[in-house]
Amino acid sequence: MKSILVVDDFASLRDYLTVVLSEEGYTVYEADGPKTAQQVLKTTAIDLLITDIVMPEKDGIELLMYIRTNFPGLKCLAISGATHNDVYLASARKIGAHATLTKPFDHTTLLTTVKRLLSEDVPVIF
Repeated sequence: MKSILVVDDFASLRDYLTVVLSEEGYTVYEADGPKTAQQVLKTTAIDLLITDIVMPEKDGIELLMYIRTNFPGLKCLAISGATHNDVYLASARKIGAHATLTKPFDHTTLLTTVKRLLSEDVPVIF
């Protein structure tokens, strides 16, 4: 079964994503920010990272840069609901996110994106 790491500083969104993804059979790990995500990545095999971009302390862009350096084959989905999310998500794409979603998004859009990213025919871009 594929494993997904969800990184967001809002517990309610992490809980929602965990429920939706778990119901589809994915193994889901949660992190409340990039520091915790880095700890999980060091000890757990992850197939997909879903990360918010705007978070306190470190942001998702810094996490994506860490991923590209240390886990270059990991597929990443960046999400953002910030005021200027188009700028943040464009930056995430440049850093290495394979896909982006603007919050709020529905579970169908989420699952379609996740399935596409986890399919074997989606090339890893870095």
